[in-house]
Amino acid sequence: MLVAAACAASSWCQMQINDVIARRYELREALGDGGLGRVYRAFDERELREVAVKVLDASRCPADAVGRYLALAGSAARAKHPAIAAQRVQAASDGAPPVAVSELLAGEDLDALRGRVGALPWRRAAEIVATCAEALTALATATGGITICMTPR
Repeated sequence: MLVAAACAASSWCQMQINDVIARRYELREALGDGGLGRVYRAFDERELREVAVKVLDASRCPADAVGRYLALAGSAARAKHPAIAAQRVQAASDGAPPVAVSELLAGEDLDALRGRVGALPWRRAAEIVATCAEALTALATATGGITICMTPR
């Protein structure tokens, strides 16, 4: 199903797997929810690869938050670190909800890792914290400050 002007009547569309956003991104799997929307594994039909698509929900945040998020995502695109997904596109088109598209990072989230192995050894936990701190430093440098646009998993 092509998501288009039908979504304009609602501030938040309940996206379905196989929906196509911006005539390009086919949603394949919901990966998680955040304060501003839902993140999906999607297929970019133009570049023929998997990406992460965050569909922003204007009803779940203050009116100016979506614009601030998209501007911040543009600034964050300058951040370079293996733990930061490169931002590709920020878009709102055809009456569809605004989306932020980034590379899809491979890996396991922290909840899944802890569920699989239990409590982490302190050295492994310290490595994860150090990686997160390095990524936050790169992000703060690129954006001029700390951001809330992250999910600590």
